[in-house]
Amino acid sequence: MKSWILYLIVILALTSCEAATSYFYMPDRIPSQFVSVHPGRDTLLRMEQGLEIFIPAGALVTTDSVAQLEIKEAFKLEDMIRGGLVTVGDSGLLSSGGMFMIKPAEGADISIRKPITVQVPADFISPGMELYDGVEGFGELTWANPRPLADSTPPIWKRGQQLFQDNCSSCHAVNQELTGPPLYGAVSRWDYDTALLFAYTRNAAAQISAGNFRAGCLFLKYNKTGMPAYPSLTQQQLTALYSYVEQEGRKFPGKPEAYSRTNCDSCECYRLMLAQAKEELAYDANGEQAGFVTRTDTRTIDTVPGTEKIEAAGLDTNGSTRKAQAYIVKINNFGWKNVDEETRKMLTASASQLSVTVDGPKPPSMHLFLVIPHDRILSPGGLLKDGRTYGFYGKDGTVYLPQQQPAWIFAVAEDHERAAFYFGNTAFTTQINNNLTLTVKKTSSAAFETFIRKIGGSKGLKATVKPLGPEDAATKAAGRIQFYEQQISRHCKQ
Repeated sequence: MKSWILYLIVILALTSCEAATSYFYMPDRIPSQFVSVHPGRDTLLRMEQGLEIFIPAGALVTTDSVAQLEIKEAFKLEDMIRGGLVTVGDSGLLSSGGMFMIKPAEGADISIRKPITVQVPADFISPGMELYDGVEGFGELTWANPRPLADSTPPIWKRGQQLFQDNCSSCHAVNQELTGPPLYGAVSRWDYDTALLFAYTRNAAAQISAGNFRAGCLFLKYNKTGMPAYPSLTQQQLTALYSYVEQEGRKFPGKPEAYSRTNCDSCECYRLMLAQAKEELAYDANGEQAGFVTRTDTRTIDTVPGTEKIEAAGLDTNGSTRKAQAYIVKINNFGWKNVDEETRKMLTASASQLSVTVDGPKPPSMHLFLVIPHDRILSPGGLLKDGRTYGFYGKDGTVYLPQQQPAWIFAVAEDHERAAFYFGNTAFTTQINNNLTLTVKKTSSAAFETFIRKIGGSKGLKATVKPLGPEDAATKAAGRIQFYEQQISRHCKQ
């Protein structure tokens, strides 16, 4: 008897990238939960994986005394793969914040008279998410009709545009140099480290003092004119600001200027860093200042304190209070729904090249998939226009990918005549150019099952913000003094 893994290959059949959403899916592989609702009462349903559904009195119309509903949750990669729920829309890849299905149970006659509110749990919050409808037909499910989530705030791009005009437009343009550099491409120039970029925006002088070479180069390149500090800008405001800049910049031809250390005199920057480190060491000796260490990702639990879509909820297992991470949506029709964000609109995504060369057997049943666990991206692949290499969405290998994220390409195939199972996977970190080789070998389905558990259980990379005490900061300053003195001695004229 075939395992569900072997059956999966059949239900996820894909012909080519040209029909990237033409796949067979099997939602019956995802467990159903059945509930009975009294239409005349307010009802709050809490499902097994955390989905919360509020049905107000009078929202459902039925000829029976109770309304029987069937509900499915697909918040894990394992569930998405099991059900054949890939994250591809008409305009490209999608990053899923969670999929669910609500419909009348078999034989029930129910309609929705007024909207139902659904709270979709999330490991992190991305402000660019929209609600999509699942459209079923001819053995496939496509995602269509994107619309804003259920909040009253203006779109993130509008908020960002106003912040840009209020705080940045006097010195910066989106795509050209004024007294300061163009802001388009700032995210890529800071290696997609949004936490570091945001810290620089809030207080550029502090980043120079902390020995950030890039901050020093910018300071020197623009005639030692320091950027004003914006300490009051919140995480959400900075995300909106730079999201607006990135979306506007992509309307212009060409790519943003790349960061290069040749943009400034290295020796001059070393001397600047040395002077700043000496000042910091003297300052920290009095115990009056502490440094900090940050790492990236605007969408993680650690770095997102909350948005209009998050509600307070409960206690952690250790008894401390926490905030619930959830997307709030309103639905007025039954079927599959998906909270999604187009990757081309993501702050940390960029137009990229992705091609895969497959070594080893290539049975006719072989299918490739791209998986990016942190952003819950599952995309089927197909042959590119060269007829030899494989890509994802489109025929030329171009796809918008979130940058600097762990990702996998995997292939599965079954040779029925030889009763053989083939599998291969390759891991990589997403970047602008990704030319990969994938080796497919004859193996057991257990290897594939282990792989699915590994990537399907991933919660994504978490950012950390670790305060440093005065003693630690002083130690780091002393280390920087030694480093910059060595660099000046070796490379610069005294």
